[in-house]
Amino acid sequence: MNNNLKRIQSLARNHCAAFTGTDGCRYEPNGQPRCQWFRTDPQALPFIEAGDMRCLEFERSVLPIDPALESRYFNREENTATCERCSTPIVKTSNRMKYCGECREIRRKQGAAERARRRYWAAKV
Repeated sequence: MNNNLKRIQSLARNHCAAFTGTDGCRYEPNGQPRCQWFRTDPQALPFIEAGDMRCLEFERSVLPIDPALESRYFNREENTATCERCSTPIVKTSNRMKYCGECREIRRKQGAAERARRRYWAAKV
């Protein structure tokens, strides 16, 4: 959770519209003026470490920026895989997905070239 927490804090700091200053939140969750991901009081630490702290604004608007973190946040590890071409982690949106976005385009072009090559040589014979 520690690595996830650091990534969550980074996303909250850089992308959350409600984040103010160094660790504040405009919505004041649970009556606290601090963003819950940056709370260090003993009352909040067990909940943060267990993954029980939630922020709906963060979940709706910021978390979709990082699909891999989103799947870990909601404990959906079964939908993760690695790209067969470059070995980067990807979140599978279908059971046929094998490549990341960049590699998918490259592989699509390679497949089209291969089909055209087969069609060309089949017509020659």
